[in-house]
Amino acid sequence: MVVRSAFPLLMTEDLPRLARFYQEAFDAVRTYGFPDPDDETRDVYVTLRLGRSALAIGRKLDIGGEGTRTALWLYVDDIDEATRRAHAAGGAIVAPPQEMPWVERVAQIRDPDGFLVYLGSGPADGDVDAS
Repeated sequence: MVVRSAFPLLMTEDLPRLARFYQEAFDAVRTYGFPDPDDETRDVYVTLRLGRSALAIGRKLDIGGEGTRTALWLYVDDIDEATRRAHAAGGAIVAPPQEMPWVERVAQIRDPDGFLVYLGSGPADGDVDAS
């Protein structure tokens, strides 16, 4: 099992505001956006390029003081094996690998400290932009 790329994922109630902050403060460039299925004029996810790195921002409503606001996204070559190994190493499977509308397979696990880790495979494998 090989990790092809990794990037942090921030969750916010106001995706346009947070994306604009990184664009204005650090010259981040938007490289990808996934529209809200209920309102295609709004994104639920964007990827920004920061130099040679990437940062993902997702829209999550009603964050409040609880729940996950940061996560790690890993693109792997074998999502089933990565999920199995993460579980065997002490991670908790939140969602097993499944097909997503953006044509990738994605699983979710929590590491032993409770951090959310997304495992992805599909067309974006190896692409730090996640686009």
